[in-house]
Amino acid sequence: MGKKFILLSPNGKYIFCNYSNSLYSENNGKHTLIWNNTSIFGYAYCQFFPNSDQIALYDGNNFMIKNCIDMSTVLSYNLNGETFINVDFNTNNLLTYTNNTFKIYDVSTGSLIKTIPTSSAGFSSTIDLLFNNYLISDLGYEFNINMTKK
Repeated sequence: MGKKFILLSPNGKYIFCNYSNSLYSENNGKHTLIWNNTSIFGYAYCQFFPNSDQIALYDGNNFMIKNCIDMSTVLSYNLNGETFINVDFNTNNLLTYTNNTFKIYDVSTGSLIKTIPTSSAGFSSTIDLLFNNYLISDLGYEFNINMTKK
């Protein structure tokens, strides 16, 4: 599912290799395998939480938050194959896109918070991320989102 890459957790204690779906702990230069998943090749999205020992993963259908220490599942919910864009860790929201509609979910519950219809699939391809209630495009545009209504 995309490019091969390695992620280092913000605290430097964990390394995630998406090409092997493996999580390692790092301690004084020694790497210990904690978990690997050979049932799929690469996650569509993976990112460490900035202030905890957790990782967010999206396999193309299911969004999961797992504890890095043992890869136990904290929560998991189905996003029905929507195109996953990103998690905004500042607002605890995640952004997806499907059928000319952006959808914003609460990361902690999986509840749909807001839908934003668009008239063009071309417009959606320029949106790179959700950050502090702004949709930000790769063309440099920022769109403020009123989060008080669905």
